[in-house]
Amino acid sequence: MEACDEVVIYSPTESTYGISNSQLSMFNFPLAIILSLPRFGYTMAEYGYSDCCFNKEFCCITFKYYKIMGTKETKVALVTGANTGIGFQIAKALAENNYVVYIGSRDSAKGEKAALEIGRNARALQLDITDSLSVEAAVAQIQKEQGYLSLLVNNAGISNIGKNGQSMEEILNSQRASKASIKEMKAVWNTNVFSTLAVTQRFLPLLRSADNARIVVVSSALGSMTLNADVTHPYRAHFDVVYGASKAALNAVFLSLAIELEQTNIKVNMVSPGFTATALNNFQGTDTVEEGSREPIRVALSEDLPSGIFTGPGDFSQRQNVIPW
Repeated sequence: MEACDEVVIYSPTESTYGISNSQLSMFNFPLAIILSLPRFGYTMAEYGYSDCCFNKEFCCITFKYYKIMGTKETKVALVTGANTGIGFQIAKALAENNYVVYIGSRDSAKGEKAALEIGRNARALQLDITDSLSVEAAVAQIQKEQGYLSLLVNNAGISNIGKNGQSMEEILNSQRASKASIKEMKAVWNTNVFSTLAVTQRFLPLLRSADNARIVVVSSALGSMTLNADVTHPYRAHFDVVYGASKAALNAVFLSLAIELEQTNIKVNMVSPGFTATALNNFQGTDTVEEGSREPIRVALSEDLPSGIFTGPGDFSQRQNVIPW
C-alpha cells in the first residue's frame, strides 16, 4: 500500500516550515494542518493517529494552515493597561473564565507582578500603545504564541500629563476649553484616541484569524454628547476639552469601526465603568475599582451583545445599560 497523501492533525501556530517528530505528536488544538507530503516511514499509531488512513503510515516535510470553522478554540485576550485598576480587574475575570490573558503593561516588571497575582492563564506582555515598536513586538509575540486573538480590550488611557498628586478639581479646571494646554490636549488625545486606534489596527489580522472576535473599548460616559447636552445631567460640568472630549472622539472612532466591521466576524463595543476611583481622577471617584469594573467585566465576558453599542452602570444608563451617544 502507498502512504496516505493527506493527514489532519492540530497545532497552534506553525505555518510552512520543516516539521519534527515532536511536532507530529501535537493534536487537539484549534487550527488544522493539512499534511500532503512524502512518506518517511513513521506509523500513524506511534503518534496517536491510528484511524487516519488505510495503511497507518505517514510523514511530511512541510505543511500549512486551514481554519476549522466552528472549532471550539481556546479564547485568547489582550487587555491594555492591565497591570492595575479596571484593566487588572477585567484581566483577572477573563483568566477566571478560562481565557488566556495577556496583561498589557508599559512597565514589564509591573506586568509580571500583575500576571503572577492573577496566576493561571495570565501572561505579562510589555506594551506601550504610544510606541509603535512596542506594539509591533506585542503583535509578533501573540502571533507566535497563539496565532489569533479572540478579544482585544482597549483599556489603556490617561487623563492628563500634569504633575502627580493634582486633585480632580485642579485637573478639570486646567482642562477647560478657554485655557487648556494644547500640548496636554494633544498628548491625551494621542494616547486615548490615535494610539488606541493604531494598536487596534495592528491587531485586526489576529482578530480576523479567530472564529469570532470582539473589541471592547473602555470609554467614559463623560464622552456622551447626548448626556452632556442635557442640562439636568449631574456630571455635565465635568465635560472638558482634554479628557472628556477625547472620550467623545474615541466613541466616534470606534462606532465608525463597528459600522465598518458589522459584516465580519468582529464585534465592537464601548463601555463606561462609571465614576470610579482610579489614578485617572486621583482616586476621587465615588465607586470602588471593584464596583466600577462590574459593567466592563460583563461586557468583556458577553459574547452575545450586539455590535456597536455603548453601555455603562445603571445610574446614568438607559434600558439594558445602554448609554446614549
